[in-house]
Amino acid sequence: MRHGVLPDDDYHTLVQSLNEKQRDVQQHVLNWCSRMSKKHKTGIIPERLCLFLSGSAGSGSVT
Repeated sequence: MRHGVLPDDDYHTLVQSLNEKQRDVQQHVLNWCSRMSKKHKTGIIPERLCLFLSGSAGSGSVT
């Protein structure tokens, strides 16, 4: 395992624990990353990814 890389099982466990809004944001980011990784093949550069995340104390909004 590489340092700083989350094992697949841990990743899937975390994703399964997301609520609907969190899952929507996670899917949006993954889709953007996919489009960004294909920009060299397609020549299409996706618009900049801008997100504003907020939450009360203990909500994990800082991590």
